[in-house]
Amino acid sequence: GSYWPNFLNAHRGPLLMDRVLSLGYELDIRTSARFTYPEFDKTLFARVPANRLRELPRTMPGWQKDQENTSELLEFIAKRDPERPFFGFFFMESTHAGYTFPADDAPFTPYASELDYSRLNKPALEAGRDAMFNRYRNAAHWVDTQLGRIYRELEHRQLLDNTILIVTGDHGEEFMERGSWGHNSTFAEHQTRVPLIVAMPGQPGARFERITSHMDIATTLLQALGAKGETSAYSQGQNLFDSSRRPFITLSDWHSIAVLTDDLKYRIPYLNRGRSWEPTAPDDHSLPASVVPGLIAANRGLILQAMANCTRFSTRAGAATPGA
Repeated sequence: GSYWPNFLNAHRGPLLMDRVLSLGYELDIRTSARFTYPEFDKTLFARVPANRLRELPRTMPGWQKDQENTSELLEFIAKRDPERPFFGFFFMESTHAGYTFPADDAPFTPYASELDYSRLNKPALEAGRDAMFNRYRNAAHWVDTQLGRIYRELEHRQLLDNTILIVTGDHGEEFMERGSWGHNSTFAEHQTRVPLIVAMPGQPGARFERITSHMDIATTLLQALGAKGETSAYSQGQNLFDSSRRPFITLSDWHSIAVLTDDLKYRIPYLNRGRSWEPTAPDDHSLPASVVPGLIAANRGLILQAMANCTRFSTRAGAATPGA
């Protein structure tokens, strides 16, 4: 997260997209939100021609945009150049507040008829939690339906054996489990833990319990496209299929990071937003005040390493390129 302003100001995209473009991939990049907020058009896809960035009118509800974007993605898959590799990116919107879905496909009832945070306080949110959670579940069901359409198309066209398929979320969603609602307010597990499903040619099916990071996704894809296995020159992630133990994970929002170690979750602000945040156990439970100083001291080296990582690739010395 600390890199966002620098990369945005520089209009600099990631090495992964540099590699995809250099290999001549055919692109289908779409969102049911906007490419201008957050500014993916100036960061993630800064080098991608504007006519390859597809978004639908903002007047359409999120669920309908997800459905329409799925249909257009399937059309792209059907009509793509079979002699070229292809790269697709699809950001769905249904599960973002206020959780949209078609009224005739709502298996979880009763659900809240609407969700307007501006008119709700925490007691009201707590009282309506179950109905709002069912609204969220219906939205997730709709997203699953669209994912099923994509999977079946890849299966129908016999593309699953040579296509990497990744499904994940950009954040979790809390429903008052730790006293907050939605996302981007704390680093509680409910707001930061997300699904991650990866189908990788040559990798047998398995379920992994170890912790991973969003940063691992680009690292894994970049290595599949030829980057070196030693990541220190170009990434803070590691290959998703690398079982090496990692001493900490870094979480991030727009103005701070949290360092998650085996026994501590510790927040470090890099912009002053005036909010206090007490260190917790990794599972978000409160820690006795008497043990906090000792835990911070024991994790001092990891905390300093995470702080150094906040600017490591923002300097010229850190702007290395992975070998292929």
